[in-house]
Amino acid sequence: MATQAIISIIKDNKVQFKCVTGCNGTAVPETAKELKKLKQPTLDEVYDICLKNDFGCDDCLIVQSKTEHKDKYGKKLSELYNSKFDDAQFNPRWELGIASYVEVIECGD
Repeated sequence: MATQAIISIIKDNKVQFKCVTGCNGTAVPETAKELKKLKQPTLDEVYDICLKNDFGCDDCLIVQSKTEHKDKYGKKLSELYNSKFDDAQFNPRWELGIASYVEVIECGD
């Protein structure tokens, strides 16, 4: 199902990770619930939880931190990913920045 979605993980009001997908956005609630359990998430942990919960797929899931990102194919990210990283609700997959599903969660809560 082609439903774009974002889950942003924040700490002290700063984005730590953005999980961005172009499909399976309806998996946001289950995925966010599991991500909230992580006390100090790592890029690999966040990526694995997203895939485990069918949030996105190998072709479109990108998990990004301030300094690096993870996806299956080593994609080069568009400039929007870096320039809009600190905007927890902005979808960097396209210039309009919207997604059908957006959730911002606090890490370690």
